[in-house]
Amino acid sequence: MPTNPDSQLLVKASKLLREAPLDAELKLLLVEMVVRMEDDRLAELLEIIEEYTKDVQKDDSRLKDSLKKISTDYDSKMDQLVQQTESELNKLESEISEEEKEGKIEEVKKRIKES
Repeated sequence: MPTNPDSQLLVKASKLLREAPLDAELKLLLVEMVVRMEDDRLAELLEIIEEYTKDVQKDDSRLKDSLKKISTDYDSKMDQLVQQTESELNKLESEISEEEKEGKIEEVKKRIKES
């Protein structure tokens, strides 16, 4: 058990355990361990918790950055696809319009020949 209940290690343990990304059961288990540990072992445990927390925060940051990049890439590709689709649609509408004009011209020519 820590020799001084007001020790900096207990203050640090309290802060780390509150902020650590751990589930409630694990936090409770760690609190039970902290109050029974000697100062040197407690310092070692706190270093481990601190490193774990830093690693999780780095992973979260990388994950957020990756998701942001994926979202940006997706938006960009969707914009490109929309533009490409609109361009192809306009081209098809133009071709259909030309075919309709040619069809009408042929129809008029047939009528002229028939008359």
